[in-house]
Amino acid sequence: IDIVICFGGDGTLLKSLKKYREKPILPIRLNEKSSLGFRADLTINNLEEAVNELKKGNYKTEVYNMIEVLVGKKKFSSFNDAVVFRSNPQQICFNLIYNNENIMKICGDGFLVCSFFGSTAYNFNINGPITKDRNILIFSPIACNIRNSFVSLNEIEVKLTKGYGKLEIDGDCLLYT
Repeated sequence: IDIVICFGGDGTLLKSLKKYREKPILPIRLNEKSSLGFRADLTINNLEEAVNELKKGNYKTEVYNMIEVLVGKKKFSSFNDAVVFRSNPQQICFNLIYNNENIMKICGDGFLVCSFFGSTAYNFNINGPITKDRNILIFSPIACNIRNSFVSLNEIEVKLTKGYGKLEIDGDCLLYT
């Protein structure tokens, strides 16, 4: 496989990224007017032109940073987002730490950390910002006492201080804390 052509919206693109991690992927939106496919610049209407450009070698590939999640000694990678959500009816509390400084204590249902890709997914649905900057991380609280997102060019550390949560990476539940 030299290239994967992915037809659909951002969810289909995410599945293709997971399955074909080392291959270039060309995302194609099926409907020009669809709200799906924030990250797909091409549509089915210009597919023939895109294939002709591929054959001529007139394209560029872009590499995107992954989100690295460390939980104890376990390491997970994410294209879109990492979400910690309470796993029982009680709220969870956590500290947001930036540059080794505790900048806020937050209590509520959970939080999400997302990449450029993830900014248009769950993050957007919880009123987090959409970004075109490929090098930032966005921290967005979920139903918490703090409603503002935090944007960072560096690492974000989150320390769970009260309650129990589940960790989801790109929509897959991986771990209960």
